Amino acid sequence: MCKRCYFNTYKLDYIKHWNYEKWHNIPGELYDKLTKQCIVCGFTEFVELHHLDGHKENNLGNNLIGLCSNHHRMIHTEKYKSKVMELIKIKTFSYS
Repeated sequence: MCKRCYFNTYKLDYIKHWNYEKWHNIPGELYDKLTKQCIVCGFTEFVELHHLDGHKENNLGNNLIGLCSNHHRMIHTEKYKSKVMELIKIKTFSYS
């Protein structure tokens, strides 16, 4: 196995956790929990971390959610932002 394949197979999660802990001050366990599935649609394959208030320095648990790539891009687009935020409010209210 080449070096790149080895890292992608065995070390990618470790490196991802290390980066989030070092550069973003987010524990790996919290990152895994938040990015388990998209809070809007439930997609589980590619989930990204989103800061609700838009400030990447604010890493409090109630400011972080997981969004699939599609909804994450939509929330950063003015045309769809209010629609996605409304869906997030509905979903988070139903979880409470």
